[in-house]
Amino acid sequence: MQPSAVTVTGDQVRARLPLYVPGDTEVRLRFVSAQQILEAPGTLSPAAGGTEAVLTAAPPAESHSGGVWRVALCLAPDAARPLYTGLPFALRAAGGSVQVAPVPQPGVALRVARRARRVLGAARRKVSRLRIGGQ
Repeated sequence: MQPSAVTVTGDQVRARLPLYVPGDTEVRLRFVSAQQILEAPGTLSPAAGGTEAVLTAAPPAESHSGGVWRVALCLAPDAARPLYTGLPFALRAAGGSVQVAPVPQPGVALRVARRARRVLGAARRKVSRLRIGGQ
């Protein structure tokens, strides 16, 4: 998804997503920052050509207070346990305005910790298989 596919005008966020929708569909957006999680309703509408959808939503007023907000989309907002899918952009709020930003990448320490967990998990599985096979 190109950064130009997302625009912020006033209090509206519009993003072109590679999804097919037959008509206007109600969705729920989740805005996640380091301090809090906010939710807001949105709409997916078919774009011209039918191969994309246009997401339109108004971020909550609290999201204008500053920081970087990751955005996630729930296609079934009325579900008992809604599932959210992270979108490939974030919103950066500064000075009362909101701009599109790339999704922040995890820091070096977190990436090293994730890698260590994967390596240790693989080693643990291998040892388990050896024990099961050796009995």
